[in-house]
Amino acid sequence: MSTGSRTKAPDGRDLAYEVSGDPHGWPVFLLHGTPGSRMGPRPRSSLLYRLGVRLVCHDRPGYGDSTRHEGRGVADVAKDVRTVADDLRLERFSVVGRSGGGPHALACAALLPDRVVRAAVLVGPAPPDALGLDWFAGMSDANNAAFRTASQDADRLMETLRLRAERAMRDPESRSSSSGYRGRARTWTWPTRSPCAGCSPRPTWRP
Repeated sequence: MSTGSRTKAPDGRDLAYEVSGDPHGWPVFLLHGTPGSRMGPRPRSSLLYRLGVRLVCHDRPGYGDSTRHEGRGVADVAKDVRTVADDLRLERFSVVGRSGGGPHALACAALLPDRVVRAAVLVGPAPPDALGLDWFAGMSDANNAAFRTASQDADRLMETLRLRAERAMRDPESRSSSSGYRGRARTWTWPTRSPCAGCSPRPTWRP
């Protein structure tokens, strides 16, 4: 079971978020990919209950029901996560970013050191100028094309993302249904047992 809510950023923007899992569990912010929304793939509530996780997913600006924040940078997500955490009265929490949400999770960990106790990145992009890295190697064709377009014709890519963002704002669930996310959401699993002897039997989300 999940519950949807909305709060206001200090500058007056709407921030929409969804909470699922164990209402008394350890809070974990799941930061969606790019593009995406709070309705994207996530573990089943039953799994979250077993893991003792209270999962919080919010729409980044311009997606779903969150107001666009023109000119924002990756680091700006920390203020929005703090606002949502304050609305939920969460003093400390963990963050995990999937794909394009990865850099945002790292930004939260760096800029909210007194609040974020654990951070994780799932299939996140590396810095494109990392030494010895072939940044495009191993990417899907769609991501490869999008990133190359970004470096060669940013206006064209912005228009494509704008249209997707408008669609997500009209219908947050469209990102799930059109991309096959619903099927993946049903089969998403977080580790519930250790892959090695002597390791923790569940993810170490808590301090």
